Amino acid sequence: LAVQSMNFPLFVPTYKLNGRIYRRNFQSSRRNESEVKFGTGDTADLYDSSKTDGSLCSHFSVNCDEFLEELFGSSDEMQSTATTTSANESSDVLTTDMEEASESELPSSEKFVVHYNSKSKKWSAKIKIPALLRRFVIGPQGSVKRKIQDETNCRLVFPSKRKRKSPIEILSTTSEESVMRCRDRIELLLLEVRNRVAFTHFVSIPMIHENIRKKFEEFSQAVQQDDELPDSCRFAALFQQPGKLHLTLTMLSLLDEDEETTASNSLKAAISDSVR
Repeated sequence: LAVQSMNFPLFVPTYKLNGRIYRRNFQSSRRNESEVKFGTGDTADLYDSSKTDGSLCSHFSVNCDEFLEELFGSSDEMQSTATTTSANESSDVLTTDMEEASESELPSSEKFVVHYNSKSKKWSAKIKIPALLRRFVIGPQGSVKRKIQDETNCRLVFPSKRKRKSPIEILSTTSEESVMRCRDRIELLLLEVRNRVAFTHFVSIPMIHENIRKKFEEFSQAVQQDDELPDSCRFAALFQQPGKLHLTLTMLSLLDEDEETTASNSLKAAISDSVR
């Protein structure tokens, strides 16, 4: 998948049950307690029975603003950034009403192209940043934005709030290299931010074949009825519901519709090209 890569530990804790050793599935410590429901095994119940659409890329019911504020609260700089998203900072942020044509996403063929205007003698390029992450590029009272501009000799032009899907424009009267350097600074900053963002989606393979469900139910009953096992291992709530058994392939952090579409298309392409 052509999506943000996830880091998983090389070591995970294990537990022993009836002479067998089982791996305890990794669960991010950044999850809210409200997201983890008791009775779903070692991992949170990411299936939403009220919105089952058969898609492998399912939604995680979490408020993006809440988890961003919670996660970045551990860093003083990020905490300051997260608290400066009110309308008072709009005077420091350069915004413009771009043409309607730029309201849509950039062409897929145009990854990052620097254009030169011979009349204005300016180099320019556009970069897409999820709306939820733009405040971290701006910083407290625009401090991060100003620092990037000063160090790269560029100007960042943010779209107005009513055009959240429009890309950010990078302008420079110095050189094409200045625009590229500004882009690199922004991407490095966003990479650090993304490493702190909670998972929003997951990709899984349903394990709901009749034989699998039957064997799982037999295993569950055998454990619950085994008097030699401690009571802490025999609660019915410890076992996943047979209809929700699945094999998780990867966890994703997708922060807007464009990223969801990209991940979905990549998943379909992978299945079409490599699986079928």
